[in-house]
Parts: sequence; structure tokens; C-alpha cells
Amino acid sequence: MKRAPAAERLGKGSRPPYVATAVVLGSAVVVSHFVSAAHASFPSSIPPAFLKWQPAIGPEVIVPAALIVAGLVALPRVLSLRTWLFLAVTVAFVWALSVTLAIQAGRAGTFHGCCEPGYGTALTRPLERPNDYLVNVRLVRKVGPQWFDQQYPFLIRPVKGRLSLRAQTHPPGAILLLWLLTGMTHSAVATSLITILIGAAGAIPTYWLAREFHDERVARCAVVLFAACPAVLLYTATSMDAVFMTVIAVAACAMVRAPRSDAWAAVAGGMVVAALLLTYAAAALAVVGVGVAVLTWRRGSWAKVVRRAAVAAVVFVAAVWAVHRYVGIDLATCFRISSRIQREYAAYRGRPYWYWVVGSVVAFLISAGLVSSALFVRQTADRWRARRPGFETVVWAVLVVSAAFGLVRGETEHIWMFALPMVAAAAAPVAWERLRVVSAAGGGQALVTQVLFYANW
Repeated sequence: MKRAPAAERLGKGSRPPYVATAVVLGSAVVVSHFVSAAHASFPSSIPPAFLKWQPAIGPEVIVPAALIVAGLVALPRVLSLRTWLFLAVTVAFVWALSVTLAIQAGRAGTFHGCCEPGYGTALTRPLERPNDYLVNVRLVRKVGPQWFDQQYPFLIRPVKGRLSLRAQTHPPGAILLLWLLTGMTHSAVATSLITILIGAAGAIPTYWLAREFHDERVARCAVVLFAACPAVLLYTATSMDAVFMTVIAVAACAMVRAPRSDAWAAVAGGMVVAALLLTYAAAALAVVGVGVAVLTWRRGSWAKVVRRAAVAAVVFVAAVWAVHRYVGIDLATCFRISSRIQREYAAYRGRPYWYWVVGSVVAFLISAGLVSSALFVRQTADRWRARRPGFETVVWAVLVVSAAFGLVRGETEHIWMFALPMVAAAAAPVAWERLRVVSAAGGGQALVTQVLFYANW
């Protein structure tokens, strides 16, 4: 592989602050244990992380453990593969490890205790919970997708009692996707396996995000960081947020490439709408867009920034109009109603804003991996010391703005999964000489968390 240019090796030779990062994040957990605000409407054993102490382990745990070891042994060989094969192997690895982690106890855990037996149950129960998305598919089958889309702003109102809690605070895209998948597979297990594959495919846009700013070697490092991320391994098999993550990452790829041409700007505008059909968290892409515009402008391309932004905005507005006109989904109305529902939700009102501005970021960094977060911090520090802030600063802005907005208070381990590919791409330049350490630490953290805690919220 090519050596990274000097600008991409700002952190070479500098040691990432592993201990300092662990101490800071660990101290936040310790302090939170004694702060009443951390426990208000937040039934976690170790806030601000959304985890409940509930050890569950079976002999099947040897499978994910063996996969982690095999991945570490095979890492140098995998890194030398052709790009398309490297990405395919990584996606397959993330898929297999996520599945085996989810079923390692041989049964599905529940919030109130243990357990519902069966491998299939361990995979499907997160989808089939009464507050999740899949339960709403029967209504789509009953009334048809067109009527469902048109009436969605009324169906999500709690007083109607027609849709689940997750549906009430999200656009209809996730339900429609599950309706399509269950219609094709006629199996909840098969549907779950496909959604896990979509989440694992987030490795591909992670590669292209990093490749836009760095060379081939750094891009491959980013993919390894993604594959070793505890949140990816824990929640890809248990949360639809992993699906959202992949779609938002694709939109982010188009956005960072938008300065190249009008075509990429148009794709970016359309992909943002596609992501917003799945989750309102895609609004964070606005911060990415502003960040990319600033980085492009700093290279002396202000006219290009204005032109590409105008193209993206026109396509975005046209796509929103087309979705409303031809599909029946009124995104603006749905967002307005869902935002009000979110603010009236008891857990939201009971969680103090001031605590979660910081707590949300801490929880996210813990779930991103202690070692990966240290790399992210090191790359940021090196860039700022060199007075050359780059994409890593854009990612920090996404996290800070998302926390300050306050609509989400806690549970950011899965709700903010959309930012994981960006963190991997941003931290990758200082990861090459430490890939085995990062991979071992991330896989180990995911395995220990899965064995000791209930995390399938």
C-alpha cells in the first residue's frame, strides 16, 4: 500500500492517550453513580451508559471469542486483499460476529430478567418488542402502504394508540422497510439477518468516507476501526439504528464528495431525504454539510461551495416534494408531531438537560470503544496543534450540536450509531501501527459487555 502523505501522518509517533481517555470516561461513570440527575428516568446500572447488569453466558460464547481471535490472526492477510474483497470479507466478519454475539447466551434476555430460549428468539425479539417497529407491519398489510403513508401524521399521535412508541418518534421508513423484507422472506429470522447485513455493510461507506480525505491505507484502517467498534458489534444485531447508520453514512459519503461535481451534490441532496425517511437523526447531516463547506472554502473554493450547496438544496427540496406528492409521506408534518411526542415522553421530561449534554457524548464515546476514542482524541489534538482542523473537527461538531440540541438524552450508544463511521474515518490516520490493539480491545469490550449486561433496549 502507498504511504500516507505527511499531512495524513500528523499523529505518527505520538502515543494515543489510552489511559487519559479511560480515566476521563471512567470518572464520568463514577461521578454519575452519585449524581441523582444521572438516574432520573434512566434505569441503567452504570449511567450514562445505557446498560443493565444482567450476566448471561452460554457455551456458545466460544464462537464469537474464536471469531475475534481469528480476526486478529488474519488481519495482516485481510488488509492485503484487493479492495472489493477486503470490504466483502469485513462485512461478512461484522455480520457473523454480530450474530454470534447476540446469540452467545443461547437465549434472549429481557429488561425485567432472563430469559427466552432459542437462537432465533435472541435475534428476533428486539424486532418484535411491542414498542419497536415490526409490530406496526400488520397495520401496513391491513390498510396498504399508500393509506398508511398518507395517514401517518395522524396514526403516530399517542391518543390514536395505533402505532408503537418507536414509530411515534420516527418517520415511516423503518416500518415500510420491514414490511418489504417480511413480505419477501415471510420470516422474522430472515428479516433480522438481512437488517444485520445492512448494518454490517456500513463498513463500505466508512471506507469511502476515509478515502475522500486520506490514502488507501488509512481508508482500510477506518474499516478495521468500524469492524472493531463495540457499538457496531453489539447493536447491529439488535437495533434498527444500525440500518439507519449505513444509510446516513452513504449520505455522508455523497456529501463529502459533493464539492467534486454537481452530480455528487445532487446525490447528496437525494440521499439526505432517503435517510430522513428512516430517522430524524439524519438532520445531523446538516452539520456535516456545513463542515464540508467550510473545509472546501478554506481551500479557496467559495464559488464552488455556493454552487454545490445550491444544487444539493434544490434536489433536497424537490425530493421532499416528490415524496409527499407521489408517496404520500409529509416529512415536515411528521417531524413536527414526532418532536412534540418526544418532548412529552416521560423519560425525556424526567432527564435533566444539563447532565445529558455531557452524558450523551460520554456514553457515545464509551460505546465507540475506549481505544478508538483515544485515537479519535489523538487525531483531533494533532490536527489542532498543527492548526489544520479537518474532518475530525466536523465529527466533533456533529456530536456537540446533537447533544446541545437536547432532543435525545441518553441511549446514544445506538441512537447516535450514525456517527460511528465518521468517527472511524476521522480516527484512522493514527491507527495503522495499532490496528491489532484496537481490534483486540474493541472486540473484547463488546464481548464483555454482551456477557455482563443487558444492552438490547
